[in-house]
Amino acid sequence: MKILTGLYSAFYSKRWYQSVYEANSKRCLLYLFVMLAIVWVIFTVRFSFNIQTMTQEAIQGFAKQLPTMAMSVDHQLKTQKPGRYFIYYPATKKLFAVIDTDDNRMNFGSSPAEVWVGAEQTLYKSHNGIRVWQYKDMQPGTISTENFSAYMGRFLNFFTRILIVIFYVVGLIVIYPISLILSWFFAPFLRSIARSLHLQLPITKARNLAITGMTPFWMVLGVLYLFKFLTPWTTIITLIILVLYPVYATMTCQKLLKKTQGA
Repeated sequence: MKILTGLYSAFYSKRWYQSVYEANSKRCLLYLFVMLAIVWVIFTVRFSFNIQTMTQEAIQGFAKQLPTMAMSVDHQLKTQKPGRYFIYYPATKKLFAVIDTDDNRMNFGSSPAEVWVGAEQTLYKSHNGIRVWQYKDMQPGTISTENFSAYMGRFLNFFTRILIVIFYVVGLIVIYPISLILSWFFAPFLRSIARSLHLQLPITKARNLAITGMTPFWMVLGVLYLFKFLTPWTTIITLIILVLYPVYATMTCQKLLKKTQGA
């Protein structure tokens, strides 16, 4: 049983499924891990596209609302045009921040805003109450839409990469036991098919065939997810593939089962 060739042989090769039948359970479990590790890369690629798109849209959504501001040498923040500016979450339009560098104080504690930006400090709400951030460590300069987008892009890219790694690792840890449990559910079904052919299929062999027979399901599901082709109809097709291929794997082993039963 060749592990890497199984990624495509599982779609058509009777000989490969026969080698699965003859392989031991440890090798089949190793195959399941390798196959899922490769397939989950496909899911992670699409996830990374989605999270990066969401991040960029959020940055641009906030940047468009920001006024041009300048930090003076005495650490005073001023907007280019005086006034009070309201910054909303781009997706929900919920109030996120109020910018008022003229220090026309508002009742920040009762305001729905999460951040208040003043001339000398920024107030923000946390689970411990209202916190204060002083500007004394900030360098003089201009805060514009462009440099805000560039800074936030660099800042969020770091966390995006961490999130992608977490998605891959946690996802693989989750789908491996799920696939293993699913193979045990399939095993009695495959044994019943073998019995209908007057053949005896051992439970461990049935599980091994179920494990490898799930390869087309995971591969097709991954490609559909990557190219955003998941619809009710394609989902139904993938579920049909999930059921049919373990059956196909069992049918390819009829001669080996007869030979074993005859012996």
